[in-house]
Amino acid sequence: MGIFGFIKYNQSALPDIAGSLWKVVPGEGAPLLGLRLRQFVMANVPHRYFAAPGANVETRPIYHVLGMNWQRMAHYYLLNLELDTYRLATVPPGARAGATPSPSPRPGTRLESVEAPRQLEAFAFDRPADVAPRKDRAYVCRRFLDHPRYDYQLLLYHTRGEIPALVVCRWVEHKGCRAWRIVDYYGEERHLEGIIPHLYRRLVVQGGEYLDLVCLGFEARALERAGFTALDLDQQALIIPNYFEPFEARNVPLYAVSDRSERLRPRLCRGDGDQDRPNQPLPGFR
Repeated sequence: MGIFGFIKYNQSALPDIAGSLWKVVPGEGAPLLGLRLRQFVMANVPHRYFAAPGANVETRPIYHVLGMNWQRMAHYYLLNLELDTYRLATVPPGARAGATPSPSPRPGTRLESVEAPRQLEAFAFDRPADVAPRKDRAYVCRRFLDHPRYDYQLLLYHTRGEIPALVVCRWVEHKGCRAWRIVDYYGEERHLEGIIPHLYRRLVVQGGEYLDLVCLGFEARALERAGFTALDLDQQALIIPNYFEPFEARNVPLYAVSDRSERLRPRLCRGDGDQDRPNQPLPGFR
């Protein structure tokens, strides 16, 4: 007995998809049942591209045999430099020495909070064209606006009379302290340089410790120009926590899998696939 779940990123005839729940009952069923279930889905569910974060380290050999990409995701952070102490992040003495405050937002730019699906009707979800997975408005509304437990902030970026980017964020908290996470992004990475100053200002006003982004396939230079610093995931001196349900004060790398393609490049965020999900039951639920 086993199960292989999948998620459609868009409603086209050939959607991009992600795997979700993938389990088999140990000792029961045919040999390699889990792999056979996955292959059945891949062969019988029409799709253009497969990509998902949250891959288990134990599945790495399987994906290599399948000829797929298996990569570590990067973790970027931006500290709130208005704070003297941090209780979520572990920031050793001297770690802030090279950090510079985010610049003021550019004149003529702003962020628009999305409260209803109609606000997304004019947004071009198919840009950049070479990025996968491609998500559509229905996916964004179902995944973020209609989430039953999490409160996501969807923010459209306005500049020069255009709306070239959409960023999705979520606050995380532990013992009265909070941080702000970018969980998804739509648009060219170069627009982050204009977006992050707006987010940083809100971070400071709300008293958040840091803004972070776990991602794959983003241009490192674009993130650095936006003010982000890449976290060294192979050390535990400077810690930007990954897990909050339950909270763990340690750096934890995430891994992602994707199809290999000559014309498409994988670009993934923490909120893709079945990630950024509740890991604790509702109060009173047994």
